[in-house]
Amino acid sequence: MKYRLPPMTCLQVFEACARHGSFRRAADELCITPPAVTHQIKQLEAWLDAPLFRRLKRGICLTEQGKRLSRELEPQLTALARTLNDYRTAQPCQLTLSLTPALSTKWLVTRLGRFWHKHADIELKLHHSLAVVDLLGGEADMAIRWGEGEWPGLAAEPLLSGDLKPVCSPALLAGRRLTDPTELEEFVLLHEDSRDDWQRWLALHGLNLTNAEKGPIIDDAGSLLLATAAGQGVALGRVEVLADELAAGRLVCPFDTALPSQKGYWLVYPHALKEGEAAMRLREFLLEEAAGRANG
Repeated sequence: MKYRLPPMTCLQVFEACARHGSFRRAADELCITPPAVTHQIKQLEAWLDAPLFRRLKRGICLTEQGKRLSRELEPQLTALARTLNDYRTAQPCQLTLSLTPALSTKWLVTRLGRFWHKHADIELKLHHSLAVVDLLGGEADMAIRWGEGEWPGLAAEPLLSGDLKPVCSPALLAGRRLTDPTELEEFVLLHEDSRDDWQRWLALHGLNLTNAEKGPIIDDAGSLLLATAAGQGVALGRVEVLADELAAGRLVCPFDTALPSQKGYWLVYPHALKEGEAAMRLREFLLEEAAGRANG
């Protein structure tokens, strides 16, 4: 049977515009220009001989014809994407996840055995980099990024909190239990990037200790944690990242007060991957691990 259909690109652009309620946000997601979005919508409207959007002073809204098309098209595109991805999964599936070396070492790699055991059909490659890779350009499939969750054109889901607590080696305390934050003045305070975080943490207790303005600054998270575990001083660590170190007793928290952070680690990926069965299995695994719900 010969099907008379408009160009698939027009349908994809329409679906994104209808979902976002914005030509600009649809353009960001699809990595094309707003004029290109407008051209595709006009082409689809001409093919259907019906207006799909009303242009307002501040944005757009669907016409009745547009609402009907959106309502009927979305499940059809979803079904088509699922069918095509089912064919792709017949081949060995490869995924590349980008993240920093420190996060990989301290949080992810010790958990990967569970993923490989459960998803032996997925070939997972870890790409270690401090640079932000171009996910839309295909440099990796997914990434774990540090930030506030705003990356245009990408889906972002919170993974690990960036809240900070004091951490140190138990050997540094030599069996001593600290009860008052002023006791930290007896120790070297280790800093990452700057001394601001320690000063902010102490300010939560109304303190301004002189040693908060001293101590080494180590601008690499992995090296900072190595120095901390070696008993070189007390650092502020992201406790959700250091869950394994704390559970094993290699590090301890002398105080439970957390310095809240607006930033954290986010799982980031292109919206198109939501229809990728393998990618969604990796997503589910990472979110479960972050939430501490993994089974064995």
